[in-house]
Amino acid sequence: MKEVIKPRGQYRNNDLPVPADSKWVKAFLSTALLWAGSQPNPWEMSESVMADALQEIFNVVYPGVKYKVNPNGTVFAVVSLFLCRQRRLSEWRSNIGSTALAIIVDFCSRIKDAPNAIVAKQLLKNYAFMYEDSDNISRETAYLSVSVLQMIASTHLSAIVNHTDVPALNTDELALGKGMDGVIVLCVVTVRFF
Repeated sequence: MKEVIKPRGQYRNNDLPVPADSKWVKAFLSTALLWAGSQPNPWEMSESVMADALQEIFNVVYPGVKYKVNPNGTVFAVVSLFLCRQRRLSEWRSNIGSTALAIIVDFCSRIKDAPNAIVAKQLLKNYAFMYEDSDNISRETAYLSVSVLQMIASTHLSAIVNHTDVPALNTDELALGKGMDGVIVLCVVTVRFF
């Protein structure tokens, strides 16, 4: 399939080589988000690595459509825009950011015996907020705090529930949480800076 190349920011869903229907949203974008969450640095992903991953996803989700994903094309541009919206930590409408805010507000509303500022300072010291027991920090309980687990469940797991199995990307293992460094980093950083 031949496509007209535009500046990346000008592509929209109606430029896609396939309909932007539930298959695109549920299967393709969910799988792209699952893969992106496994990247060690979700803010800086190699375009060629991302294009290769998107090609693998495209081939599985749309086996009858001949299309070559490239960094200057429609699929890459639309997915990049989608992933950027998922990773934007400072904006209110960001799913991850607003979920972190809700979790923190809920947590603070339950504290009655100490001012929130003191509790926040204690939780930020040595990143205690990311451990299962903030009073007993150990490597074995890192990333097992209620707030981090709620963030992962509320933002990432709900977004990937309809992912497609792409064997070349080991999505079955990724969906089980193996190698999900990027998601954990996003959740910890978001909670840390709210």
